[in-house]
Amino acid sequence: RHLAATLRPSFKGAFSSVPFHSYPIRRNLSSSSSSSPSSFTMSGRPSFPPSKPRIYQALNLGCPYAHRAGWILEELGVEHDVVQIDLASKPEWYKEVNTKLKVPALELPDGHVLVESAVIAWFALETWGKNASKPLLSDDPLERYQVRLAVGALEEKINPALFHILMNEDPSKKEEKAQAALDATKEFQALLPDKFSPFLAILAYPFIHRLFAQKYWRGFEVPETEEYARFNEWRRQCEALPSLKKTAPPNNDEFVKNLQKYAKVQL
Repeated sequence: RHLAATLRPSFKGAFSSVPFHSYPIRRNLSSSSSSSPSSFTMSGRPSFPPSKPRIYQALNLGCPYAHRAGWILEELGVEHDVVQIDLASKPEWYKEVNTKLKVPALELPDGHVLVESAVIAWFALETWGKNASKPLLSDDPLERYQVRLAVGALEEKINPALFHILMNEDPSKKEEKAQAALDATKEFQALLPDKFSPFLAILAYPFIHRLFAQKYWRGFEVPETEEYARFNEWRRQCEALPSLKKTAPPNNDEFVKNLQKYAKVQL
């Protein structure tokens, strides 16, 4: 059984090109570190239904959509299991989890399987949010409206612009692509709520966090100027969330080089 909704995709496909090894990580969220991996095997689907929520993510945490789903469970303190899937070499059994072979997917102990990252995030907020140590999002309809509006701008403006930067191999179009991304950034920052929302951070920041890849491949970054002050302050607030450090991919050469299938060459 699936609870699914369709959202406009950006950053299509896999963010990993390393060899396949799908393995679980048992994460006890009352602790700052993970315990030993659970006994799921690589040769077949882990036992179903799971004894606790189980999230399927991209290998090496490469996919920003899957990052959303893992991050909200971490932020809410939901004890769960993680199975990493190499999207460049997907195991056949993963079709039993998600027929579209996409991540994330969230298996629940009652037998439901949820797909689509934003829908999973909202489900998690509504299911476990009231038990969180601090609210991720208030019940104020206006604040919720602002969050949805900002996420819409991210998915419709920023994500496509950043992907176009990465895919562009024409040096003569480098400045044009960069300016389009900066214009989208201005639109997004104008929609940021006055009050910092951890839930908006979870929905939006996985994509912004990966800007170091655009810097590596295309030399693009949002400047630290007054023009983008609000955006950069919001980035610093997101980076300060402890749950981000536990769920984000490493900012290193190994990660960005895995994007070579998109970037092809450095500009």
